[in-house]
Amino acid sequence: MTKIKFILLLLLSIFTFSCSSDTETETPTVEFTFSYDDKPLVISDLEAQRDGDFFSIYQTEFTHNLSLAASAPSFYFHKDGTLLGASIQDYATNKILSPPFYFSKDHFEFHIENIDEANKKLSIQFNGKVYEHYWDQIYQFNKKLSGTISISYSEKNPINSRKTYGTTMKINNQNWRGAAYIWTNVFARESSIVKISGDNEYSISIVIPKENAKIGKYTFNKSSEMDTDYTINFFKYHSNTIGPDDYFMGPEQFITTGKFEITKVNMSYIEGTFSFIAVNPITKENIAITDGVFKEKL
Repeated sequence: MTKIKFILLLLLSIFTFSCSSDTETETPTVEFTFSYDDKPLVISDLEAQRDGDFFSIYQTEFTHNLSLAASAPSFYFHKDGTLLGASIQDYATNKILSPPFYFSKDHFEFHIENIDEANKKLSIQFNGKVYEHYWDQIYQFNKKLSGTISISYSEKNPINSRKTYGTTMKINNQNWRGAAYIWTNVFARESSIVKISGDNEYSISIVIPKENAKIGKYTFNKSSEMDTDYTINFFKYHSNTIGPDDYFMGPEQFITTGKFEITKVNMSYIEGTFSFIAVNPITKENIAITDGVFKEKL
């Protein structure tokens, strides 16, 4: 069993990415409608920021307003429409709620309606359920969240940019994007696992030594031990298999054979490339992973 950092890391990542201290001082134009728990939610302070091809929308004031049911929702997403993070704080319980870590599309719809680069404006639409999380487990406590946002955005200070972070690959020649919001340590082992997920049914995990990971080229065949250093695991979730009490049982884990290269590693991040073939040991489904590129924080 792996130990996974709580969803607060996701919220922290979004907030760090969105810190208003390095934004332009111009007040953004905002139009929005929020529904939380089937009730209107009115928020006065909302800002957006662009960092390369990544966007964040976030609340600027975090003081609890007891007249409201929740904070404003926060979003972190790519220009291509991949939702990489979303969260909201329920004020009655102080719980941080979010879509599932994996295959969030199965529970939460997110769409970019428009990006007006000339006038620095964007519009999004969202609808679904957000859950309380603990480690890999989704709890029963959840709320409905829906709405639209149309907002002006500022450009992020390049000194604090995160635009070069994330993971991309092709799955059977289809583009896939993800980010590692979860860092795991394996009990009684000298390995660590970087779990990387996007918003669709696929996810991967990169296994490296807990200490002294080395730059180099590696080949692997995951036909037996699934958590060997310098290897990659591949998972596929199915619709309606991610929810309370069955989160651990959701994914199918594939046997992977391929190549993995670490081109840079330090105390802050790991960077490299990969390609492999993933085979479902039961159904024999064969998936080709090509053009894998990653740079993820440690």
